[in-house]
Amino acid sequence: MDRPAAVRRWLARLAPLAVVTVEAELWPGLFLGARSLGVPVAVASGRLRPGEARRYARARPVFRPVVDAVSWIGARTEEDRERFLAIGASASRVEVTGDLKLDAPAPSASLPPGWEGAIAGGPPLLVGASTHAPEEELLLAAVGRLRADGTGVRLALAPRHVSRGAEVERLALRAGFRTRRLSGPPGPADVLVVDVFGLLPALWPFAAAAFLGGTFAPVGGHSPVGAARAGVPIVAGPSVEGVRDVADALRLAGALVDVGPEDAADRLATALKQLLSDEGDRRRRGESGRRAVASLGGAAARTATKVLELIADR
Repeated sequence: MDRPAAVRRWLARLAPLAVVTVEAELWPGLFLGARSLGVPVAVASGRLRPGEARRYARARPVFRPVVDAVSWIGARTEEDRERFLAIGASASRVEVTGDLKLDAPAPSASLPPGWEGAIAGGPPLLVGASTHAPEEELLLAAVGRLRADGTGVRLALAPRHVSRGAEVERLALRAGFRTRRLSGPPGPADVLVVDVFGLLPALWPFAAAAFLGGTFAPVGGHSPVGAARAGVPIVAGPSVEGVRDVADALRLAGALVDVGPEDAADRLATALKQLLSDEGDRRRRGESGRRAVASLGGAAARTATKVLELIADR
């Protein structure tokens, strides 16, 4: 629906003081319509993945007027800033402000009745957060190696898309694990499949360690903030370009352990065994991660200040 004429009529009727989009929402009709009416446009927590930047750069002659219509871009990271510059944004209009998600209140969630007692206690719980294929199979293989080696561990698999719950359950059953789905009746399980949307935060108080989904699948990684805020140390694969600033801070704090792509299941098992075998070290890593994430905040205040300046200038 980003048709220039329709969007311009809508903007004229709405008469906004400013237009602010978040992350990678770049709309030609909206941006050009706002500029034609003298309405400042800002991109908050601006993000461009490498592939997106390449596509925009190839269409730079067409896309350049759209970028020129933006009054200010608050990029999440220095890498994002460089990508915005590469697609034609003016250096004077782009600055690094950080990630708005780091200032969002931590989401709350409660487990379905009976599940808290079923999850509490027992061997340490590893949470695979926002996983994609083939990450579930890698985690199941790593946990199988740990259990065969005498390391007690349970696994909660929270696929990025809960519609894959039945598929993930089949993988776990095929691997020989006693498996339950969170949407079903509570009970003991070696593998818990989180097939209910929004309940991942309810698992962090029970987690000993986390695996960051989208880091073996070529996705760029999903947000590690939830685990880090809960003081849970994280294991991640090599694809973290989408969350590099947070991943770098957690790695520096010792709260994120990298696992390479070669012999991934074995390397995962080795990294997890080290974390699970030393509770004191695990707690120290988790607390360092909590402090590291807290230190990255402030994007919301910086963004609000800039948007108010744009409105005042208008």
